Amino acid sequence: ALLIKTLIDEGLLHRLLLSHDVCQHSHTQAGGGRGFCHIFTHFLPRLRKWGISAGEIHTMMVDNVARVLTPG
Repeated sequence: ALLIKTLIDEGLLHRLLLSHDVCQHSHTQAGGGRGFCHIFTHFLPRLRKWGISAGEIHTMMVDNVARVLTPG
C-alpha cells in the first residue's frame, strides 16, 4: 500500500492498475488461498488507511482498466 501511495504522490495514478491472479484451486478461499475478493476485502481498506481516496481507487480499478482494454 505504501508503494501505491508513493507512486500516486509521484503523479503516476493514471498508469496504475490493481489486479491479482487466481488460477488454481489452491488460490481460492475454498482451497486455502486468498480468493477472488482479496483486493476488495483486504487491499483496498489498506489503501484507504494510507489516505488514498475513493476517486483514486476508482481510477485504478475502473478508468485505467477501461482505457487499457479499449482497442485503439
